Amino acid sequence: MFNKLIAYAVILTIEGYPCVYHKDYSADPGCYGLKPWIDNLIWIHENLAFGTTVTQYVDDNVIVFNRTGYPGLLTAINSASGSGAVRS
Repeated sequence: MFNKLIAYAVILTIEGYPCVYHKDYSADPGCYGLKPWIDNLIWIHENLAFGTTVTQYVDDNVIVFNRTGYPGLLTAINSASGSGAVRS
């Protein structure tokens, strides 16, 4: 699940028209039930993620980028093993 949430954090905070898969979003049997986290990222996409995307920092485990439009958004994702960090 951790990798899916990292992917959705990127997809929903960079430029573009995102796609959310039903199996990831739904709480139905056999689905992943990520709705609470995806809903938060959708809110961020709709209310904070405006303007172009500028990459501020990249290494093997961390990527930091910001959206230049008002009100502004800084996203930092740490994919290091055991970090558990996804912040927007």
